[in-house]
Amino acid sequence: CQELALPRSLYNRHQPIASVWWRGSPLQQFSPEAITELCFRLSSHFNHQQEGSTRGMTVTPMELDKSNLALIKGLNFTAIQLHIDASVASIDRSLSKIQTALQILTDYPSFDLSCVLRISCLTHHNFLNRLLKLLEDSHCLHIEVLNRNSGPTSLQDRLASENQLIRINQHFEDKGWRVCGNNNFFAPSHPLGHLSKHVVLAATPWGYMARNISFWFGLGVAALSLIDGHYQYNTPHIARYVRLLREKQPPIHRIFHLTDHKALNFQLIEQLLCKHAITSANRRLQRQLTALIPRNWLKDDGKTLTLNTLGIVNLPIICDTLSAHYCPNEHTLKTVQGK
Repeated sequence: CQELALPRSLYNRHQPIASVWWRGSPLQQFSPEAITELCFRLSSHFNHQQEGSTRGMTVTPMELDKSNLALIKGLNFTAIQLHIDASVASIDRSLSKIQTALQILTDYPSFDLSCVLRISCLTHHNFLNRLLKLLEDSHCLHIEVLNRNSGPTSLQDRLASENQLIRINQHFEDKGWRVCGNNNFFAPSHPLGHLSKHVVLAATPWGYMARNISFWFGLGVAALSLIDGHYQYNTPHIARYVRLLREKQPPIHRIFHLTDHKALNFQLIEQLLCKHAITSANRRLQRQLTALIPRNWLKDDGKTLTLNTLGIVNLPIICDTLSAHYCPNEHTLKTVQGK
């Protein structure tokens, strides 16, 4: 609340809000009374009444009980993002707790349901198939899959993760879901799912959007904001965060923006993430891109470079490569060999 009161000059308190999301673990961090108070304080600063605006909260299956859902519904939340950790899941792991939570949620059909699913090479594909079917049957409109593998991994584990992503992407393609990146899947009934492929999407740190929103305001430790074209990253250190607020100073750790020579690279990355293709009449640019991206990941029809299944699965590598190289100058490029 102290942080919220600091930058009033940056925003118009009567400006309608497109979305408000409570990230992290709000139901674990705050009591029902504190959540209620924070909601009212936020409402005193921002207008939440815009038609079609979203007020969402992240929860776990264990938190989806009747009392919490009544609280969330009573505070006019419209969306729930369910976080499921399936990073260790054998073939016979039970889905009963998730099923119970989703069954309780059927009493509140007005909520838009999305899911963030954490997997790893220890997630059995049969369990994953059962879980995805359960989420689809529960009218989940957006599923984001995160691979929890970190640090050095064996070749066998990397291949297992790649095969997982191939199966998941194929599963949702067969279902007619829209794919952004290689791990965001939107149901046909989702606002992004039924948009024409020609509609320009934006890939942001806060997700894929059908429109560009120029102002993002993040509150809390390590929160990220976008104000006047500049990103602001709050300090990740709790003690420093508290001290700065006591001194009535913004708890900003770093301010940065895309430099001009990186802007084009970001536009190319955004096209690949949102459309899995880059369309350009500039043959020189296409030659540079085909030099950067392994040929067995691409289809080139002369005007459009389109990622195939293997290219989509390896999108993180492609994005890292484009981030590291400045495309307009051919002499600065380095060819990436293999994966």
